[in-house]
This record gives sequence, C-alpha cells and structure tokens, in this order.
Amino acid sequence: MQAIDDKKLIEILKRENYVAADELEKAAKFVAAHKTPLDEYLLTAGLVTNDLLGQAVAESFGVEYADLDARPPTQELLRRTPASFSKQYRAIVFDEEHDQVLIATDHVRNEKLAKAAASLFPKKKVKIAYALSSSIDAILIGFRKPLNTRTVQIIKSGERVAPEIIDAIIDDALAYRASDIHIEPQEEQVLIRMRVDGVLQEAGRLEREWYDNILNRIKVQTKMRIDEHQSAQDGALHYEKKGHVIDLRVSVAPTLNGEKVVMRVLAEYVRAFTLNNLGLSPDDQVKITKASKKPFGMIMSTGPTGSGKTTTLYSLVKILNRPDKHYNN
Repeated sequence: MQAIDDKKLIEILKRENYVAADELEKAAKFVAAHKTPLDEYLLTAGLVTNDLLGQAVAESFGVEYADLDARPPTQELLRRTPASFSKQYRAIVFDEEHDQVLIATDHVRNEKLAKAAASLFPKKKVKIAYALSSSIDAILIGFRKPLNTRTVQIIKSGERVAPEIIDAIIDDALAYRASDIHIEPQEEQVLIRMRVDGVLQEAGRLEREWYDNILNRIKVQTKMRIDEHQSAQDGALHYEKKGHVIDLRVSVAPTLNGEKVVMRVLAEYVRAFTLNNLGLSPDDQVKITKASKKPFGMIMSTGPTGSGKTTTLYSLVKILNRPDKHYNN
C-alpha cells in the first residue's frame, strides 16, 4: 500500500469523530515507540473498521473511496482494462458512465497510472479512487492463470523447463501469501500443495517425467547432494525476482514414491509482520515487547504447523533489530 501521512490521517480520524482523541494519542505514542504502521494498529486494536479506515485514507489522499468489498466490480468492468494494466498499476475499473470512468487503486499518487488510464479511455474523464490493498489483492489473484496451465505452457516451450516451473510455483506461493510449498511425487503425477492461512491446498499437478530435473535443480540451488536419495536433507535458498526477496528453508525426504520437497517461505509478507498483525491486544503487545528487551530470559513460541511461530519470531526480531545491537541467528 502507498505510504500514508500518519499526522494527516490522525487529523481526519479526529475531525470526523471516527476515533476518540485520547485513543488517537495513545495510538500515536505506540506507533512511534514500536515503529509499526498506524493503520495496522488501529485495525488490530478495533478502533476502526476496514471501511472507516478506507474512507479516512482516501480523504487523506484527496480522492474518493472505492469499497470493493461492499460493491465488487462486475466481470464486465474488470474486462475493461487489460490484465497487464491491472497487475502493473494495481488498478481496476470500479465504475463507468458515458463520459467518465472511475479507476480504483491503492497507489493513487502513481502519475504513470493516470496517463496509462487516460490512454485506455481517451474519450472519457478518468478519476482515481482509493481502494484497500487487501481488496485489490483479492481481485488481482483472479487474473492469474492456473498453475497447471502455466506449467503446460512452459513444457511446450521446451526451454529452461525446470527453472521456469520452480519460478512459477514460487510466484504462486507469493501471490497467495503461502507459508509452505509441498512438492509430492505420486505414482503417475507430482502433487503441488501450498499452506495458506494454516491450511494445505492443492495448487497444481505435474507429470512425473519432469520431476527429476526439478528435484535436482532444487538440490543444486540449496547445496544438497544430488546423488543422495535414501536420507533426508536440508538446505536454504535466497530467491530474488521482480523486486521480491525471499528466503526458502528447504527439506527433502524419501518417500515410497520418491523424494518429497517441502519449502518454508520466508517472504516480505512475513518479514513485514509486526505484533499488530498477530491479533494480540495492545496490552499483550506491550507485555511481549517488554519481555523481549530484557537482558536475559527466554520467550517460547509454540504451536502446531501453520500456527504462526515463525511469523511471531520475525515480529520480535523486528523490534530487537537495531544497528547498535548484535544477535546470533
């Protein structure tokens, strides 16, 4: 989401009586002390709803608010812009009249967007509206081709099949904000599943004939032995593509049908998490923050797979990470 001027946002929330003055003062102090986004704190603390926040943010930018959740755009409106345009500018048509078109985006100050939209609708007046990032993300996922379709296209091209398929799998994991990728060989096919919001979901399937190449490339990239097939191995991969920086913790384990690959995804959406995002109350956040800054002791993060242990630890490391301190990984 485009950066918001916290002071301006607080002024609007106070002026419109969206949030009490004393709560806003408390929020400003907490945000300054913990270096967390104001909007995240307000939502987590239950001081505003998504709708109220969207209206306030839109007003801070001086544009209309497009509530994509209450009024989802029709398929006809979505088809008014090419998928490439919507993905590049994070923008879709929210409303259209005979002489005007309203474009919804979470990057309202992107000058290139206004020019590109004007070229798409040369005979109409183009207006820009603000929409919540979560709403834009939900719509943009619909523009993605299924993983199966993309892998078939990659195989037909016959060039760099294994690298391109791995890229496609990781791209999907990022799009759906997955925490884990499972690549599981079966008798005739390879099953690809991803853990999203703690639940494993099927993402696609591959023919077995391509799996050895994919497996070997993963092993080479993560510095595993490609001649070892009977024992479990662990490795790591630093992945960069289109501005995304991802760390992958990778494990390979033998099964009856071949070696299974599991990747733990540590992407920006995990690193960017703060204690606000975890659903903790402000009081609990204060307790954990104080405990994390003590010179000795232990904080245990426990729970089943997908419960948020790694995310919680990243949130704590973000608090502790200072230039004048050194911490062992």
